[in-house]
Amino acid sequence: MKTEKKLKRTFLACDICRSKKLKCINNGSTKEPCHRCSRLSHECSYTPTQSHLRKHVNKDNWAKQSDYKVSKPIVPSHEVVIPEKDVVLEVIELFFSHQYQGVFLFLHRPSLLAFIKSSEFNPSTYINDYYNSESPAPYHLLHRPDPVVLLSIFALSARFHPSMVSSYGAFDLSQDPDLFTPSSSNGSGVFRSPVHASEYFAYHARKLLQPLFDRPSIQRIQALTMLSSHDWGERNVARAFIYVGLACRMAFVLGLNDSTSLCYNETNPLISEVKRRTLWAVYLQDRCISSGRNRSSCIKIEDIHIEMPALEAEFVLGKLSSPRLTFEEFQSILFESHGSSPTGVENRLTNVSTYCFTIFLFEVWASLARWVGESGPRSNNLPTTGSGSSSKFSETDKKLDVLESTIPVHLYNNTVNFQNQASEGTLMSFVYMHALLYLSRIFLHREYFFINPETLPANQWYNATRKFLQSVERSTKLISAAESINMMVIAPFTGFELFTNAATSLYFLTSPLSLLKKNYEVQNKTAYQSLKSEVKTYVKTNIELLKKWSSVWPITSSWFLWTLDLQTSLKSFSTDEQGIMFRNLMIDYGTTIVAEEANDNPSTTSSLSEQDNQSAQHFQNLVSTEDNVLTPDINNIVLGWRELFDVGPDLQLQSEW
Repeated sequence: MKTEKKLKRTFLACDICRSKKLKCINNGSTKEPCHRCSRLSHECSYTPTQSHLRKHVNKDNWAKQSDYKVSKPIVPSHEVVIPEKDVVLEVIELFFSHQYQGVFLFLHRPSLLAFIKSSEFNPSTYINDYYNSESPAPYHLLHRPDPVVLLSIFALSARFHPSMVSSYGAFDLSQDPDLFTPSSSNGSGVFRSPVHASEYFAYHARKLLQPLFDRPSIQRIQALTMLSSHDWGERNVARAFIYVGLACRMAFVLGLNDSTSLCYNETNPLISEVKRRTLWAVYLQDRCISSGRNRSSCIKIEDIHIEMPALEAEFVLGKLSSPRLTFEEFQSILFESHGSSPTGVENRLTNVSTYCFTIFLFEVWASLARWVGESGPRSNNLPTTGSGSSSKFSETDKKLDVLESTIPVHLYNNTVNFQNQASEGTLMSFVYMHALLYLSRIFLHREYFFINPETLPANQWYNATRKFLQSVERSTKLISAAESINMMVIAPFTGFELFTNAATSLYFLTSPLSLLKKNYEVQNKTAYQSLKSEVKTYVKTNIELLKKWSSVWPITSSWFLWTLDLQTSLKSFSTDEQGIMFRNLMIDYGTTIVAEEANDNPSTTSSLSEQDNQSAQHFQNLVSTEDNVLTPDINNIVLGWRELFDVGPDLQLQSEW
């Protein structure tokens, strides 16, 4: 009698069989679909339960097997058209030049470039090749990027590549996007936009990701984090918040926030570093877009129990030999070292990467931006200075002082270090860290500038004004210098820093002469004209950069247009409500309130270039002559000054001199 071959029951039921409470049978491996899903052509995936993770004895094999998935996305019927290999390499280099050293520090450049250059990578078949590969997920993490990661890189960086704009810039979400065929020969009358070129790849990345939102993997976390930045820059506020939230939840499900979790049970330290950097990238992106009025962050620093990023040189070389610090350890060293000798601090922080200081600053910035944004104008609530003060202002000011005084000598913002960082290829992270420090200083000390100086202790208004103007100057010069040598992170958050510099400078230029003469040691007309001229250069430099970046980031285009309107708006304030609106404009990093959608209208950026063209002449008028920046009108100044300078309408400013 012929005996039938006994079928093995898998040690873990697939998701579908488990949900239907059916016996799940396969060949004893979670790498293959079970018999039932295979017979019915269902998507088959295996997600371990908590009891399984506790009982399963061979955890090492499970961790190497997959990122808890064998599912494959539904590849679009109209395939994504990936450009030729040489163009792909150029776009990836642009990513590392303009994006990587800001937030997306998780990609290992040598491994990625080696794969793209290899015969394994065929642009025309890559998506299908990847999803038919049997290689384990940890191998993919370094040597074979998930197509959603590659498409997300293109979404961020295609906007900077002329050939990509030429081929993909005619893409339009409202015109049957699946039928679009990239071509540089669609006719000379076809409108091509850098924004649309990037959106082509973001659209297809979303299509690959949508069926897999409940299938966490390291590379999907990376893709969602990059797409969150893309969508914030495109002014797709809701999607940006949702994507960074998904990335955060996926990261916590996989245990990326805990060094003792299963996902760090790796023999390859470089893979573990990529995972840690992925979690920190989620944290940084969350802080970028969740700070300010009406915001809620998705991740708490107290819930992160892993080491901070390694030195960039060690990461690139794959030799992670230096001791590492957690956030708590790093913060403890900062405060213990405050006031100690520079040599002692230098020895303790020698092997600390720039990213560690950036992470600390983002934690300070998140708290500061929320405090400033949600408290509103509050002359009665701002504290007086003094060592005994425990106010939010004093607490934040102390943290910034501590960080600034303990930064190692090789990370000081000076010409020598700027040149050294540029030669080592780490200038972008250097500038990103210092610009964030200056942004925090501006937000903190600008609060006093809105208040009547006579209501404050002696010299307090002067000191606050001096500090935020000094920060505007340093930020402007640093960003401008980095951008001039094409080594600047060009992202929505750095665009906000430009807007902050420009808007703050414009507001300062509305200061009545009497105010500055009495409270800012402006003793004569020559001194006033010199100060005014200096601040106008800050306005001009930042607006010029905003205009340049507005063609690639729609949200930067909005800030550019707002700064143009400030020229006339500041002179016509007549109510406290208008003053509060302006103050809220300066502290808001994008629109935060999203209305419920009544219908689907995916096209949000098609008119941006038209707006920029219409504003070109206005911009030229603004920066062409010194006197065109602003003519202060003390009769319409609000936010604390009006009661002090309540003068007749016929008084001319020049009469004071």
